[in-house]
Order: sequence, then C-alpha cells, then structure tokens
Amino acid sequence: MKKSITKTKILFILLILIIGIIGYKNIPVQSNEITPVNDEKPQKNLGIPTEIVKVTKENLVEKISYIGTIQSKETVLVSPKIPAEIVELNIAEGDYVKKGEILARLDDSNIRAKLKTIETKIEKTKINLEYLSGEEEKYKILRDEGAIAKSVYDKIKHEKDMAEAQIKELYATKDELIISLEDTLIRSPINGVVRTLNYSVHELAMVGKPLTIIDDVSNLLVKVKVSESDLKKINKETSVLLTISGTQQKVRSRVSKIMPSMNPKTRIGEVEIADLELEDTNNIVLGSSVQAEFVINEENNTLAIPMDSIKQLIEFDIAQDDSVFTLQMVNNMTSSVLISILLTILIIMLFISAVNQSLVVSISMPLVFLTTLGLMKLFGMKMDLVTLSALILSIGFVVDASVIVVENIMTHYNDLNKDIVSAAIDGTREIAVPSISGALTTLVVLVPLLFIKGFVGAMFRPLSLTLIFAISSSIVIALVIIPLFTVLLNKFKLTKTEKVIEIFSKPFNRMMNSLLNGYVKLLKLAINNKGKTYITILILLVLSGRFLISNGIERH
Repeated sequence: MKKSITKTKILFILLILIIGIIGYKNIPVQSNEITPVNDEKPQKNLGIPTEIVKVTKENLVEKISYIGTIQSKETVLVSPKIPAEIVELNIAEGDYVKKGEILARLDDSNIRAKLKTIETKIEKTKINLEYLSGEEEKYKILRDEGAIAKSVYDKIKHEKDMAEAQIKELYATKDELIISLEDTLIRSPINGVVRTLNYSVHELAMVGKPLTIIDDVSNLLVKVKVSESDLKKINKETSVLLTISGTQQKVRSRVSKIMPSMNPKTRIGEVEIADLELEDTNNIVLGSSVQAEFVINEENNTLAIPMDSIKQLIEFDIAQDDSVFTLQMVNNMTSSVLISILLTILIIMLFISAVNQSLVVSISMPLVFLTTLGLMKLFGMKMDLVTLSALILSIGFVVDASVIVVENIMTHYNDLNKDIVSAAIDGTREIAVPSISGALTTLVVLVPLLFIKGFVGAMFRPLSLTLIFAISSSIVIALVIIPLFTVLLNKFKLTKTEKVIEIFSKPFNRMMNSLLNGYVKLLKLAINNKGKTYITILILLVLSGRFLISNGIERH
C-alpha cells in the first residue's frame, strides 16, 4: 500500500515538473522591441539593372512617415467653488459639452435656508428703519423747539443709523448667498469633450479637487517624435498629410513648431502641427494615434522611371529601440532570482546542518517556481519586470512552509522515536492547518489588489497574481511533496559533507544563540518592568509620530 502511494506521489511530482517546464519555455518575455523590415546593410555599388522601360512625366514626392498623437491646445480644469454634496451629475467621460451647459448641481438647501432667513431679517429691519425714521423726524422738531434734550434726539438718530447699517450688511450677505447659490450650478467654461470625471452622485465636492477636465476639440494639434536624422530635413513650412486613426480623416497641414530641445540619449526631437481644419471633431479621441507623412521633397512634371524596373536597396534606420534596455533589465532580474535562490539555500544550510533536510527545503523552491510559471502560462501572463519582481519577493515566502514541515517531521522522527514514514505523516498532519492559515492571511491581503482599476491596477494585478500563485504552490508542495522527499532522502547520510558545513555553521549558530539569549534577557527585563516598558513604548511612539510629521509627509 505504501509503495503504491509513493508511486502516485512520484508521478504527481513529474507532472508538476512537466507543467512548470512547459510554462517556463512558453512564457513570452515582454519587451518593446522594434523589428526592422530589412536589418541587413545594403551592399554598395551594385549598379542599376539595364532594362529598357517607358519613361513618363509624373509628380514625384519624397515622404517620411511617423506616428504622432492628437492633443488639445486648450484644456480646462473645472473645479467646485464651494464644498457641497453633488446631487445631480449630467456628464460622463467622453461626452461633448457646450459652453455654459450645466455639468453638475450641488446641494443648495443650506444656502436657500440661509437666504430665506436673511430675507426675513431684511423685512423686519425695513419695518424697524421706517419706524425709527418717523421717530427721528418727530424728535428733531421737539429738539428744535427745545422740548427735549439734544441727547434724546441723538439716541434716536443713532438707532436709525444702526438700522441703516444693518440693512446694508444684510443686503451684502444676501448678494453673497445669491452668488453661492449660482456656484452650486457647475457649468462648462468652453465647448469641448469631457476627458476625466473625478466625482459621482452623492459624493462631497471639495474646493481644489477638479470635477472634470474638458478638452477643446475645436482647437487641436498633433505632436510627433522625429529622429535627429529626419529632423534635419523638416522645417516650419514642411507640408504634412495627417491620417487620424478611428475616423480615417485625412488633413493636409504644415509644421507649426519644432521644439528646440532634444533627448540627449535617444536623439529624438518633437514636431508640432497645429491649425488643423477637421470636418468632424465629435468622433476624435484625444490621445489617439495619427499617421503623419512629411513631404520633404516634391518635383512636379518630371521624368519618372517605374519603381518595379529598379532593384530597390533600402536601408532602414530604427528611430528608437527600447528592447535592448528591456531585455537587459529582464536578464538582470533573472540573475537576481538565481542569486536570491542561492543565497536562500546558503542560509538554510547554515541553520540546518543536516544536508538531506537542507536539500529537501531547497528542492521546494524550483518546484514552486516551475508550478508558478505553469499557472502564469495557463492564465496568459507574460514574463516581464513586474512578474519577475513578484518572483523575487516570493522567495522568502515559498520556503517558510517547507522549513516548518521538515522541522516538525524531524521532531517526530528524532525526539518521539517514530519511523520516518509515520513521522512524515504525523508531522505534516499536525502542521497542515497552521500552515494553510498562515498562507491565507497573506493571500487575503493580495486579493483586493486584483480589483484595482486604471494604470495602478495594470501594474499591481500581475504582481499580486504572481505572488498568489507562488504562495499557493508553496503550501501545496510543502504539504504534499516535501514529506515524500523527506522520506526518500532520509536514508542518505552525507556525514563528510555535514562536517564541512559544520565548520561554517557552528560559528554562525553560536552567534545566533547569543542573539537569542540576548533577546530572552531583554524579554525578561521587559516583563519584570512593565511600567517602564509601557513608558518606553509610549515615548518611542510619540517620537516616531513626531518624526513622521516633520519628515515623512510631503508638504505643498
């Protein structure tokens, strides 16, 4: 029975190895490689075929073609002027809006309530002012006739003046509230297309955080990156034929601006083409690609020889090739993975002097990576800088479960005097639930990263998915494969090799034991002095918070 179980496990290992090798061989390395049509240098002085052909007069045009992007000359950020809840949103990304059109409406109930209160106060103050004005007239006559003292009249006059000042202040407050009421209606300042939308209904609009960005599509331009060699052939009057992708509109224009600066590494400059006379701008997506054909030379009514009668010797120049940098980075990351694995094996050897146990743990790493690569291939993932970074990060995780399983098996074998098969079964069963629980706590943290949208999601999704594959594979291999290898390799006693390893591991273990003893003393000291420990923790917490406030927060 045990032999049949062993055969099944061996077949399972072989299956994992095959899947992993197939995945590793088939996972493409993502790069920005530019494939030239003809990478060979043309031979010189081959001559021209001497074939007799009919020559006609044609208009000959020499062009150079590039891909640019279409952008807006005017972009407006529309922000709320007052903080309030958004109760109505009339736009979506990509919508065309007209100048003055209401984009959103903020909650104005609070402002209207204040306005109503102010209007009530104005009415009451008007009544009071009218009464005081009449009283002033009466008291003035009495003062002139000497019937009352001047101070009595001055008091009435002062009350009337205060009422006039109060009513002016109330009217000023009313005007401010009317302006605030108008600010609850967010309108479009220009005709254009909504690029982004940063709020949704019932969110609190904040002053300074834009509601949307609107691009003026009636005033567009095209920016094209051009190599240094071709940039010398272009000037500000060069004619350009533009073909806008998605609409197939063809527009003829001229170069309006050549940027004076050039990238010192790539030797690539930028050309701007403005004043585009487009028939339809509603279907144009800003940021979309545009094919730009620069007419650098044009000959009208000249003799033309058919192109098919001349052998074409074409040499292509690559304007920009990012593949060299990308492949170099991928190679460096691959080397980092191998170095990390070797360093991990070295640390395992120092901690676990037994060679067969160290080999069992070390074997788990390539098995986990092969399984991970197979799962990546199954889910259509590519081998790039992000996934390689995830593999490097996962090296520490993948050996944790294996080390714990091996150590627990050897505890049952050495301390409890069980045979190796029973020790493997009992030791793995004992540690299975804690190992799975520990892995799940990490996986739960990684799962939310899979649902992030946008550019950040595109970066974190492959990273988190690769880590999920690696950690899940490490648990399966630790609980299924590692016990089998522990049993198989236990019979091999490499005494001489272990003696060589002990030369290096004994000083290392003495250092670790000293560190452990120091930690135990510090722990006892903290337990025996709880009050001082709490005060020290509190002081460190305050100091770290102070350091974070003074150095860790970016200020504008």
